[in-house]
Amino acid sequence: GLDLDTQEWSRYPYGAGGGAASRFGAVGANFSFGRSWFDLFGEAALSFDTMPAPDPTLTPASGGGGPAGILRMTATRKREELEVVARYYSTDYANPYARPISDPDEFDGERARDEAGGRVRYTRWSKNFQLRALADVWESPSTNTPKLDTYVRTMVRTTDQLWLGLWERYQDKDLGRGGHDQCFEISYDVGP
Repeated sequence: GLDLDTQEWSRYPYGAGGGAASRFGAVGANFSFGRSWFDLFGEAALSFDTMPAPDPTLTPASGGGGPAGILRMTATRKREELEVVARYYSTDYANPYARPISDPDEFDGERARDEAGGRVRYTRWSKNFQLRALADVWESPSTNTPKLDTYVRTMVRTTDQLWLGLWERYQDKDLGRGGHDQCFEISYDVGP
C-alpha cells in the first residue's frame, strides 16, 4: 500500500528547455559478500542530467549530475544484529527514484542529495527483552552542517500480555550551533 514513486514535491532534473524532452538518469555498480554472521554490501552511482548550472547565489548545486556511494556491513548472531553504514550523496547527485539510507532532510526536494555520514544500529531481543539503539551522524557538504540523530529503546515482558518499555531520542540539526528551538519540519509544498 506504500506509494514508492517520486513524490509531488520532489524536484525532477530537467533537460535544456525543460519539459517532456528532459533526460536524466543514473548508472552504478554494486557488490556484496557474505560469510556466516558477516555481510558486506557496497554501491556506487553516478547521476547525469542536462540541467544548466544554476545561479550560485540561489543554491550551491552545479547541475550536470554527480556521484553517490554507500557501504553497509551487518554482523548477525542469534537474536542480535549490528549494522554499520557509511554513505555519501553529492550535492549534484540527482536521482528522484533513489530510495536511499539517508536522513529526512532534503536538498532541492530530494533526500538522496547533499549528505555524507555514518550510522550504527544495534538490535538484541529474547523472549522477555528487546533492545534497539541507533546513532547517526551526517553532514550537509553544501553547508558543512553536522547533524545527529540517536535513540535507545528497551522493552521488558512483565506478563504474558504486558510489556513495559522505555524510549529516549535525541536529535540535533546543527551540532556546531546546538541549543533550543531548532526546527525539524520538512516542507511538503507543492509547486505551481
